[in-house]
Amino acid sequence: MRDVFLNPKGLGMLALKGGGRAITRKGSFEGVLRDSLYSSYKKLFPETQSPIFPNASEVQKAFPYEWENYYKFCFVRNPYSKMVSDYFWRRSLKGSEVGFDEFVRRAYFESIEGKKQDDLLPSPITNWPLYTIEDNVVMDYVGFFESLDLDFYFVASKLDLPVDAMALPELKKRSGLFDYRDIYTEVSRELVYSLCSKEIDEHKYSF
Repeated sequence: MRDVFLNPKGLGMLALKGGGRAITRKGSFEGVLRDSLYSSYKKLFPETQSPIFPNASEVQKAFPYEWENYYKFCFVRNPYSKMVSDYFWRRSLKGSEVGFDEFVRRAYFESIEGKKQDDLLPSPITNWPLYTIEDNVVMDYVGFFESLDLDFYFVASKLDLPVDAMALPELKKRSGLFDYRDIYTEVSRELVYSLCSKEIDEHKYSF
């Protein structure tokens, strides 16, 4: 059997080389996994804002054996698109009527302050520290949300993991309803670049 150590949202994963286990979608598995890991991760990562999304350096320190012996991979998404997705999801979750520019402005100033101040905002705001150490990408493989199916199956093939056809959730329907660029102003575009410039430049994302 192959051990799989993962971030419950699938951003970062570590898979031990050797053996094989099917990756399947099992109803509320994600929620159960997240709940069960939260308390133990909180003890391991007391410094992080969100224990289930620790920085790569924290994972390396807490799991040195897995870090050295597991295949490390992650999936990234265009930050301009991700910010819009986060905005709609969190506004709906919190019942907020805040506008997109204000949402981005709050994210920018929270980033400057360096601490969680607004429950409406994602944590972390940028995923860069989750798969880099000292601004160097430390994953064995970086896949892309924009080509998720192909990249996910590449990883499964690389690790000799059979994959259930239902393993990947359907993309949110909202993404096909409008162009994310339509919600941006020049100000919010510049602020998102300021927040996520390292990711945008590293992966050559464009607006």
